[in-house]
Amino acid sequence: MVFEGRLVRLAVAPDLVAEFLERVSANVTGSRQEPQNLTFGLARSPEEETGPDDPAVFYLWEEFKGEGAFAHHHGTAHFQAFRTWLEGQQQAGRIAVRRLVTRPLLRD
Repeated sequence: MVFEGRLVRLAVAPDLVAEFLERVSANVTGSRQEPQNLTFGLARSPEEETGPDDPAVFYLWEEFKGEGAFAHHHGTAHFQAFRTWLEGQQQAGRIAVRRLVTRPLLRD
């Protein structure tokens, strides 16, 4: 079986953190309910935040199984809603996103 994952680093403007958490939580909850989802988590990295005016740094880890699982995920309503909001924030310079495609090596 093919497994694929994404590690996404999000640097969020300090005054946007509460709204970000609300919107990303809806995406996480919906994603965890997808049948091909193995894991979907969010973590904060305070070690990367050097001051109160610096962006808050979050990491989102998602892992799916089977061919087409990411395509299915990207078509869901919860992902589309989050993506639309996120892209608007990126264009406004409020969130910086770095995506890494990974191939999970060690699975149960």
